[in-house]
Amino acid sequence: MIHHDWDKLLCGYFYTVCLEVLSAYFAGYGFLPQETKVGGVTFKKNDIFIEISYDPQTHPEYSLTVVIGVGTAAYDDWGKFTGVPFWAFVPEVSEGGYFLTWTFTNDGE
Repeated sequence: MIHHDWDKLLCGYFYTVCLEVLSAYFAGYGFLPQETKVGGVTFKKNDIFIEISYDPQTHPEYSLTVVIGVGTAAYDDWGKFTGVPFWAFVPEVSEGGYFLTWTFTNDGE
């Protein structure tokens, strides 16, 4: 088996930081956190999810991803995308539009 060292692209602190910053907020609305395969977090309540993660391929300057949907996660068991990206809800010219180009390189950002 060939090993490509994809794990070197993963962001080891992302899940912990998300929990520290967002858990209390989402818990207040009844959402529970679950770690994703790349170390992002999916907050779930019944059949609604909000997945906050990053694109490992943008290492070391990671791009944030936020997906909202109905179901269990942004990707189903077959790898099919099942959510709606955050950028589809927020116009580029709005205050939240900066999210589209926001990147981070460390846990302080």
